[in-house]
This record gives sequence, C-alpha cells and structure tokens, in this order.
Amino acid sequence: MKKYSLFLYIIFLFSASCSVLKKAQKDDSTLRFNFEVGDTFIMNTDAEIIADQLMMGQEIKTIQKITSSEKYEVLNASSDLYTIKMTYLKTTSDTESPMASVKLDSERGDPTDIILSSQMGNSFIFTIDKKGNLGEITGLEEIKSTVTEKLKGTIYETATEEAIKMYSQESIKTLLENMFLFYPQEETDQWSISRNGSFNNMPAQIETDYSLLEETQILAQSNVVIEGIGNFNGFDMDMDISGQQNSTITLNPQNGLPISIVTSNSLEGTLVAQGLNIATEINSQFSITITQQ
Repeated sequence: MKKYSLFLYIIFLFSASCSVLKKAQKDDSTLRFNFEVGDTFIMNTDAEIIADQLMMGQEIKTIQKITSSEKYEVLNASSDLYTIKMTYLKTTSDTESPMASVKLDSERGDPTDIILSSQMGNSFIFTIDKKGNLGEITGLEEIKSTVTEKLKGTIYETATEEAIKMYSQESIKTLLENMFLFYPQEETDQWSISRNGSFNNMPAQIETDYSLLEETQILAQSNVVIEGIGNFNGFDMDMDISGQQNSTITLNPQNGLPISIVTSNSLEGTLVAQGLNIATEINSQFSITITQQ
C-alpha cells in the first residue's frame, strides 16, 4: 500500500502539470470545452515509476508499472455548465523490489487483487463550466462505503483507511481542478501558473511554464516541491522532495480535451520515517491517451 499511495501522489503531480489548457489557442471557439450530452471519453494511462532509495547504507530500487482506464460521460450540458460522470474501469500494478514482486490486476479475480477490484465500477459526478471551473462533487461517500465493505474480512482490511483517502472531497477536488481548471487569463503563446494542492494528505507546490508549440500542442515545464507529512500504513512520513517535470500535450480542437499527454519527471530528496532518513530519487514516465467513444 505504501508504494500504491506514492504512485497516486505522482499521478496527482502529473495531472497538475498536464491541465487541459486549450485556452491558449487563438480561435475563441477553442478557448473553452465543447461537450454535448452523451459524449463519452475513455482515458488510458501507462506509467513506469522507478524509485531509488538509500536506507541505512542499503540501496533499494523499486520499479512499478501501472495501467489504468477511466470513463467520462457528459450527463448534462447547458450554456454555462457541464455535468460529468467519472467511472473507474480497470487497473493493473506490477511492482518489483528486493523485498517482493507483486502483480495486481483488477480483472484477474485473485483474492490479492481485491485492493484494486474493490475500486472498479465506482463512479462520482462533478460539474465544470466551459472554462473548467469546478462545481459540486457527489458520490464520494458512496464509493468509500463500497470500498470499505468489499475490503472487510480480506488481507487488506487494515489498509482500508489508506485506500479510501483518494476519495476524500479534498483529494478529488485537487485532482479535478488540476485536470480542468487552470487556463491562461488572456490569449498568449507563453504563460506561467503556480499551484498548491494536497493529495493523500501530502502537500505540493508546482510552478509551471507553458509554451504553445503549435495550435494543438503545448509544452509544460514544471518545478515541483513536495514538502510536508503524509501517512502510509499508519506511519507518518516527512517528505522533502523536489525536481523537474516535462509534459507534451496534444489537443483535440473540436472538444478541447487532450488526445495524448506524454510526461517525464525526475524528483529527489529525503523521506523521514520512524526516525530514519531515506534518500530518495524518483524517475517516472507517463503516457495518457483520451479517445471519444
């Protein structure tokens, strides 16, 4: 669960720097979302996260490969507001470290996969306007109740509290705002955005410079600082990690969503857990594709 939470936070960082920023395009019709009722999008993610850590003189390398799929459905569209339903479809996790090799698949049906399969099929609903401003989020308490119930009596029951952190109002609000909200305030080919957020109770500050490479392609270059205390498996962990992140976003001019997002980041610093200082370096690669059904 510790590495699963770390992955979720890196995903948060990734989504923060890859916000849907089609507003930079010159034609006013592309400065906002353009959805219709019934529009359905599938987002597929492939990620590889390599963490090199030095603890008590011992070097530990952990490699985690993640795939995931989510569905977004436009339930209502008015002149000012979209209502969207997001559903978790499937995910896999393949982790290799000196301590263990762990493969999880939400569709496999093995008892060890319940930590992932318990979260699949769950949905929440949110509203955004055509500029990406976030409104109400509903359905999160139902997801937490469903996951809690499915984990009862399993090997993951004691990890339930950590598993449902990702469905807090604060965590989902941060994720959605970083996906949809931030646009340049005026038409420009270069702009900068500063963000502060929280995911899994871990604070981060992200300073991003954006450049419009062409009408449908944006380069995002970020400075990332993660500094504060998170909780993993009941243990407080003090994090002081920073680094660089680069993303290339290719946009669909018809609806304003990305067609593809490719991101790499390199972060390093120190984790302090149970009095131990753990030098940490994290290098990640992410590839996202979004297709309309």
